[in-house]
Amino acid sequence: MPVDKISIGRIGGHPSYDFGIQLDWKGWQFLYDSHSSQVVAPYTLSTLAVSYDHDRYRTFNGIGPSFATTSSHADLSYSHQLGNLHLKYAVTYDKSDITRYQVINDEPMPELFKVLDVSDEVSTIFEKYGGTTRYVNGQDQDYGFQLKGDFAYGLGDNHKGTVNFGAEYNHFQLDDLRYQIGYDFVQTIPENTTLRDAGKGKENTANVYLQLKHQWKSLILNAGMRYDYKLRYNHSKANELSPRIALIWLRPKWNMKFSYSKSFVDAPYIYRKANVLSTLMSGGSEEEAQELLPERVHSLQLSFAGTNWAKGFNFEINGFYNNSTDLVMTHVTDYMNAGRNKTIGVEMMGNYKSPRFTADVNVTWMKTYKANLMGVENGIFTSNSMTDINANNNTPAIMSNAVLAWQASKRLKLHTHILFEGKQSSYNTDLVRLLQIMGCFDNADYFYEIGNIEEAEDWLDMAMSLFPELISKRDMSARAIVNAGAEYKLGKLTLGLNIHNLFGTRYNRSGMNTNLIIQQGRWFLFDVAYKF
Repeated sequence: MPVDKISIGRIGGHPSYDFGIQLDWKGWQFLYDSHSSQVVAPYTLSTLAVSYDHDRYRTFNGIGPSFATTSSHADLSYSHQLGNLHLKYAVTYDKSDITRYQVINDEPMPELFKVLDVSDEVSTIFEKYGGTTRYVNGQDQDYGFQLKGDFAYGLGDNHKGTVNFGAEYNHFQLDDLRYQIGYDFVQTIPENTTLRDAGKGKENTANVYLQLKHQWKSLILNAGMRYDYKLRYNHSKANELSPRIALIWLRPKWNMKFSYSKSFVDAPYIYRKANVLSTLMSGGSEEEAQELLPERVHSLQLSFAGTNWAKGFNFEINGFYNNSTDLVMTHVTDYMNAGRNKTIGVEMMGNYKSPRFTADVNVTWMKTYKANLMGVENGIFTSNSMTDINANNNTPAIMSNAVLAWQASKRLKLHTHILFEGKQSSYNTDLVRLLQIMGCFDNADYFYEIGNIEEAEDWLDMAMSLFPELISKRDMSARAIVNAGAEYKLGKLTLGLNIHNLFGTRYNRSGMNTNLIIQQGRWFLFDVAYKF
């Protein structure tokens, strides 16, 4: 029977922890931290997003369907001063165990696996059984070395500044991977050693950067350049130059700033490997897997800030333009560079401080005027009727935050956070419509094979008529979310209470090609801290 209830904010059966230490001695510093967390998804695979019966599914190493991470980080550094030059060297080590255990569907859904393009053996099993899952678990290590430096200089009375520089090298390796397909809630398809071995890999990354901050009277130039190099597991290379430059004009009561920057983020290793494993499952080769490129964004900003125009009051107005390309989006279980966004906006920020009261407020207006929301130009299907959706996706045009804090007494501090989000729309792939379109194509192929051209073309026409409905639009109402809290100090002991979503507002969120996900209602957090 279909499940009509979901669990929001469930954290799994394993305890979460976060532990760290820091030791300092004559320029040497040692840091170590370890943490573990487990989050249970309220719905199945994001593109489907339907409820499921979590407790019916088997566990792997004691973990039920969830996203679980256990990781440790160690950092040993040494810093010293040579005149105006400050240098810092560091070696780092990271180790992680990451689990992505996702439910696909409680009920049999054979049509879905036409989209997944799995083998006939797997497709036959899913025609008969529900309780389908995907379990991925891996252990990785990362070794790193860093060099950072800054040099302060002065050239007469009017010229001064700093030069920052650095270099970093990292070696990443995935030592072990388990990729398991489950069905009937507790059964698993025998693990494919080819998939397991294909998931392993090593990558090397290096970067160098140089930044200059120079002030001449009231004018500041802040310019920098960073070069990143990555040798990926498949011997492909990523080379990225990331420049940034800002001009700042300082006055006693105000300042103006104009800046440009280009930045990037490479697609996560697990995303790129997921494409490889999916391709191998469908009978393809590793070379045929969709290669993911880094996501890139070019940004222009113009800002005006006022300082202490009224006692304790500061503000800033910032206009921006962002051009994002090669955004990674999901297609059921695969990932692709298919999104882009051109966005303009204005952000206004203000803060007020007095001995007992502080207020920080911001308001943002943003408009996406050019986009490829669902990657339809580069994805499986292409339709001109869907490429003109140039709008904010899951992002409100108006958004505002207010953070207020009041020192009610020497021991008691009260605080609140108010979030307002205007009306927004969510665009997502309609999986049912996608399956209908694929069925039309299958029928067209059949009639072409038997020579009935007229019938085949009728099925193709039907497929094309369904394309405009492939992307669904859902509207989300405006909402205000209020959080409130208090801290009370008793010597070295601090007691805290935080109430999230104070009025129990019901609302949804979503993401790129992800159905609406209902968010957590009112919940309470109590904490106790003791300062040694």
